[in-house]
Amino acid sequence: MTSIENGVYTRTIQGLANYEGKSLFNLVRAFEVQAQKAGVDKIVIKGIDIVETRLMNQRGAEILGYTYQELSKNSIELVTFLK
Repeated sequence: MTSIENGVYTRTIQGLANYEGKSLFNLVRAFEVQAQKAGVDKIVIKGIDIVETRLMNQRGAEILGYTYQELSKNSIELVTFLK
């Protein structure tokens, strides 16, 4: 689910299980491109009911330029501002 409101691009992903050779980096960057095209300056990515918990990685989020917050045992929120 994607929403854009008050200059914030919010993308919610439910049940992320694996990425079978696909780069999580590329997925996040694709969301950034969508947000830039929409003209927003803040991105919020929420992962809900994440099956593949190794994707819940604070260090990886920081490398991508995002703040990382665990919402629950298997849910996270990543936030960044676009330049």
